[in-house]
Amino acid sequence: MKIVAVSHSVPSTRVTPDWIVERIRARNEGHLDAGELSKLENALRNGITRAGGREKYTLGADEYAIDIVEKACRIVFSATAWNAPDLDFVIYASVARGALEPATANNIMDRIGASTATGFDLLDACTGWLRALEVARGLLACGRYRRGMIVTCECGLGGLAKWDYNSAAELSPYLATFTMGEAATATLVEQDETDDFHFVFRNYPEYNDLCTIPLPSAKQFASRGGEPNTDIGRFSARSRDLLSIATDKIIEAFHADPVLRDAHYDVAFGHAASEESCEYVRESIGVAEDIYFPTHSGYGNTVSSAVPLGLSLAVNEGKLHKGNAVLVIVGGAGISIGLARFTY
Repeated sequence: MKIVAVSHSVPSTRVTPDWIVERIRARNEGHLDAGELSKLENALRNGITRAGGREKYTLGADEYAIDIVEKACRIVFSATAWNAPDLDFVIYASVARGALEPATANNIMDRIGASTATGFDLLDACTGWLRALEVARGLLACGRYRRGMIVTCECGLGGLAKWDYNSAAELSPYLATFTMGEAATATLVEQDETDDFHFVFRNYPEYNDLCTIPLPSAKQFASRGGEPNTDIGRFSARSRDLLSIATDKIIEAFHADPVLRDAHYDVAFGHAASEESCEYVRESIGVAEDIYFPTHSGYGNTVSSAVPLGLSLAVNEGKLHKGNAVLVIVGGAGISIGLARFTY
């Protein structure tokens, strides 16, 4: 397998931490006293700043997620001689979606005209794109498929946020939502005999409750029983615990794998949960600062889109070229971690 091209698209509305804080103030000043409102604003601003976010993008009033997806797909087709009918499969690998059924891949294929492809969704939180890349490799290796596309779209995430609070103390589990940015990506892949992809995935399911978006049926599937401890349909995370455990597990997995540990890299990409956590991992595994390509400060935590967004930006900026040795590092809810080494 080889990656033929990768593209990205972001919504038109650029937002800053000040924009988010002002919106929180507008939503809560009618029912919180001045002291609690000030605490809420300070906690929110400090959390976003600590994660390293300076700006990000979100859907405008007249924009829809499917439009951002279509734009990313059109851009990636324009970089190649491919068109939608040339695709044998489409994998949608994101958290954001409009329905649990049918697979969102169907909506995307309908929009772009990929009527001859087969498609399905793959859900693995922030690790989704890298998981989909390994699945795509298997599909191409079986010989039945020649060309495919992996699509991510983390747009419309504001609907998962909790905006109304009874006190500043309620913010903590919902703070990570406000570090999330919106982006869509499209990655074209095809069969290639010079495949040198090397993947490592690990799960630590005992931490499955550290980051959740519970559904009304959450209690029916709780591994340890009990009601969800946060609002149904709202994104929540015990971020400090999640980042601490995930980063340590990533570092451990990297050093334990000789293919990853002993390889040379030209450029490296990490899932941008926060600038601080990415920097900690980078230093701990010995990746030089000048080859690491972060995205959080300009785009926020774009969840499953973070790595392909980084790839696309790096190509556009002339920092990623065909033949470069690439390292990818991701971690997310589950806890699920993934690492990969390949030639772009």
